[in-house]
Parts: sequence; C-alpha cells; structure tokens
Amino acid sequence: MQKELQRILEQFKKDEVIKTITKLTSGHINITYLITTHNEQQYVLQQINTAVFTDVAALQHNKVAVSEVMQTYYKTERLVYDTIKYIATQEGNYWYVDKALNHWNMMLYIPESKCILRATQEEQVYEAGKLFAHFHKATADLDPNKFYEIIPGFHDVALRYEQLEKAIKTGVSQRKEIAASWIKQAIAYKEEMHLLNKLKESKAVPLRMTHNDTKISNILFDMEDKGKCVIDLDTVMPGIVHYDFGDAVRSICATANEDEKELAKIAINLTFYEAFCKGYAAVGAKHLTTVEKEHLVSGVKTMIYIMAIRFLTDYLNGDVYYNIVYKEHNLVRAKNQFTLLASVEKNLLSLEKVTQKVFGM
Repeated sequence: MQKELQRILEQFKKDEVIKTITKLTSGHINITYLITTHNEQQYVLQQINTAVFTDVAALQHNKVAVSEVMQTYYKTERLVYDTIKYIATQEGNYWYVDKALNHWNMMLYIPESKCILRATQEEQVYEAGKLFAHFHKATADLDPNKFYEIIPGFHDVALRYEQLEKAIKTGVSQRKEIAASWIKQAIAYKEEMHLLNKLKESKAVPLRMTHNDTKISNILFDMEDKGKCVIDLDTVMPGIVHYDFGDAVRSICATANEDEKELAKIAINLTFYEAFCKGYAAVGAKHLTTVEKEHLVSGVKTMIYIMAIRFLTDYLNGDVYYNIVYKEHNLVRAKNQFTLLASVEKNLLSLEKVTQKVFGM
C-alpha cells in the first residue's frame, strides 16, 4: 500500500516521501489516510467514493471554492479558525485519477484538533452553533447558481416523500404490516412538511450555499473544546439555511443517538437547543432574513421528518441503502426520529420562544 500511496502523493507533492500512514475511520463514505512524510509534513489523502459522488470535477469545484472563500473571510474578520486547504496536483487540478480509475484529493492536516462524536456539554453545542453560522456568513455573498448540486434532491422533502410512497406500494409486504402505524404518522405529517419546499420554490427564502451534513463530528475542536474548523465539505451545494440549522439541531440536540431503541430516552434537549441558537446568533445572524428566522424551528421539524421517512423507506424496501447491523435496524431508526419529532411538537412553544428571544424577533 505504501508504494501505491507514495505514487499518488507525488502527484500532489513531487518531492515528499511517506514516513507513516494511518487510516482515518471517522468518515463513512470516502477512504481517508493521514500521511506523515520524512520532513514531518502531514497531509490527509482521500480516495473519493465515486459511487456516491459521480461528478468529481463538480465536487472539487464546490469544495475548493468554498474553502478559499472561508479562508479569505477568516483573514478579513481576523478570526483564528482554520479551514480545509486543498492541494493541487502538479498539473493544477484538485483531484487525481490513478491507473485503476480511483479518484483522489489531498488536504493539509490540521494539527492539535479532535472530533467529538456526541456533544456532552453546552459549551460544545454553543461552539458548533458559532462555527456553522460563520460558514453561512462566509458564503453569504456567493452565487449558488455558480455551484453544482452534488447530490440532487438530497434534502428535498417532496422527493423523499415520493420515494416513501413508492416503497409503500412496492415494498416488502410483511414489513408494511409491521410498520403500519409509522407509515400512518408519515402520511399525517405530509402537508406540513412541504412548507419549506414551498418557501424555497416561491423564493420567499433565499438559495444559499449550505453544508448539508451539520453533525457535530463535522467540526474540529481544539484540546480545550473550542471550535476550530468546519470539515467534510463533500456535500456543500446550493440549499436553504434550514437544512443546516435543522440537521444540526436534529443530530446535536437530541437526548439519544438515532440508533437508540428505548423510545422513552429520546427527546429534544432544550438546554442544548438554546446553546446552539446562542452560538449561532453570537456571530450576528444578520446574514439571515426575517422570514428565514421565522422558520428555523420548521427546519428542525422538517429535517427530522426527512430522516424518519428515509429510514422508513429503506426498511420497507428491504434495507438497500443504509448499512444495518440487525434486521429491524432501519425501523428502529425511523421510530427514533418520529419520537424525536413528537418531542419537538410537544415542546414547540418553548422552542419558538427561545428562537424569538435569541434571534431578536
């Protein structure tokens, strides 16, 4: 492996020689290695999963352009955050195709940093809110029409609902019977959950550059739990701010992870929600419109719903998309997300009050 990776490294850094290789396992899509060279330089070398990211040129265009804008923003604002810095090949491209047609990209490694898989303290959630707000503020002036939709319909609730309807018609009969009550819940939410799509289509909320995978593990923290860098720009593409805000709250502010079987343990953590809002608003949030702010909680509900019906769809189809570790895994995940959604509904007034207070509405 070292000889192969050495040849790939030389496409980006001609005179570097590999000293050590460490496989990084925090990501689930690409194959990623930490490379240390003999002169103690460190790089992240990544094999891109072209089954997921079919247009590598478009993917790299989005990632590099957003990274460069963020670097300029942090420098202008005199902020101490880091950004991902992509390295071009000797030919000037930001990806390399090897003889086996594998696609690679390379980044500088960010030292003295760590990933947090699950928030345990308000301060961590606050820092996450700040970093994602800086991402939106840094990219606020970019024209989304000049960027590519890397995964079409990724957070499109209409598309996800169509997929669910198809699964209800053609899915595994026995599974449809087992999941009947959860299918009923999905259908009951249909009209409400299309609200954001309607606002987007009518241009009542602006199209922006969005990250689209705003879990806390996509932020690097320093050793004192201060936010350091937004990472994993693979899904950066045009969207609406509610995708990022909603998915961050869904994944960071739940009292249990999305595989939790005991539904009684699943709820929205109001303390964490307020911390996330305060972190986001600390950046200023002037880049958001009034209408965007008014529908932030709708973003939370919609993103939870999208994940619930995606898990339910995959269960009905016989587990063809998500990796599972036991037979009912996707149904457990769907139940989990519907339970979290019910908790958001139950605490809707509190969530709206916090949002209005923190964002000054």
